[in-house]
Amino acid sequence: MQRAALAFSILMITSLAVQAAEPSVAVVEVTPAPDPSWREQDLKILESLRSALQARPGQSSLPGSQVSKVFEEPPDTASGPLAARASQRLKKGQEYYARLKPKRAIKEFSAALRILRAIFPSLPGLSELEQAHLMLGMTYQALGKAKRAAREYGMVLLLNPQRKLDENTVNPMVVERFSKVRERLMTSMKGSISLISKPAGARVLMNGRAVGYSPVTIPGVYPGEHYFSMVLDGYKTWFGVLRLKPGGLQKREVFLQDGQRISWVHLRNRMAQAGIGKTRIDDASKLTGELKTDWLLLVSISHLGGSTMMELGIYESGSAEVSPLGIFAADAGKLGIAADRVARWIGGDRTVPEEKTFVRVIKHPDIIGGGTGHPPPPPPPNGSTAWYKSWWFWTTVGVVAAGATAGTILLLQRDSGIQVQAYR
Repeated sequence: MQRAALAFSILMITSLAVQAAEPSVAVVEVTPAPDPSWREQDLKILESLRSALQARPGQSSLPGSQVSKVFEEPPDTASGPLAARASQRLKKGQEYYARLKPKRAIKEFSAALRILRAIFPSLPGLSELEQAHLMLGMTYQALGKAKRAAREYGMVLLLNPQRKLDENTVNPMVVERFSKVRERLMTSMKGSISLISKPAGARVLMNGRAVGYSPVTIPGVYPGEHYFSMVLDGYKTWFGVLRLKPGGLQKREVFLQDGQRISWVHLRNRMAQAGIGKTRIDDASKLTGELKTDWLLLVSISHLGGSTMMELGIYESGSAEVSPLGIFAADAGKLGIAADRVARWIGGDRTVPEEKTFVRVIKHPDIIGGGTGHPPPPPPPNGSTAWYKSWWFWTTVGVVAAGATAGTILLLQRDSGIQVQAYR
């Protein structure tokens, strides 16, 4: 028994040592100008690529949340105590309401509402905000102030369109008034709200629900006041309340303020603008150190001809170059091709292909340029810029491949220059 226990312990220790020795890979997007209409899909592609890398033996992939922390603004430390204070004011207001002291109740509910609005972007949920509006409306109705009550009930419904009141727990007169407000709101003329941010690309939330990335126009919006927030890496979260008239159009331009992590966002932007083939080694080295990872996988996503493709580059901590890996199809079922290419590179497979490379493209390219299991050819002997690092080459290949149909053969030839031809 003792020998078995000792053997098991040795096996566990060895296993842990092997796992600890596995090189880690951090996936970082460096798309020069992300398209807001494709943003959700692109983020899913990045997560799928991380999962595919994690599934390969001999390496581990950093979670997306860990990578995002380098660029995202840290949570506001003051929001926790303020949220607790808002809860206390809300509870105190409910006590005053139950004791038939409406004026004091309104004071407490209004105070809770002001605090909740001040920390809106940091709220984990909108239940207390919804409750503050509801209790404020009920108190106004008890004082005979029907218009103010209707306004607060409308805010509840804009925050939670499915909200219903139970006559067993709420005054039937309140339930009746609340139902009338719902009917009037649901039959009102809808409008639109357009939001622009500087810089663009901020994630936009309306009443706590994601509605897209700026610039964005939201159609079919019910009239009334709506809570908006904008979230963008490296910038302070913006919050505002926009009022929309029936059938109206509300426009708002927001200038986001720099946050604590803006320097890392600027670094990532430099890498994106330079392109994978010309990324500054200092930037790659700093980012690798901040992420505490062994390898940095740079991903630039593009959309051409209805196809989504990824250009990949890889950097090893302490090395003197960022190595292009090629352009890969980003279809959900084909991300494994890119993951295998990365795993082979990390494992030491740096085989260089012959001067002529034939890549067959069927319907959509699985991989273009260096994705046949080998990296692209080395640069010309005269010391000029490597042809496979040139932006014009990858752009040409991407356009040709995106338009390729079934049976197309893409010929890459390098005798006295580069010739890209598509044969049908």
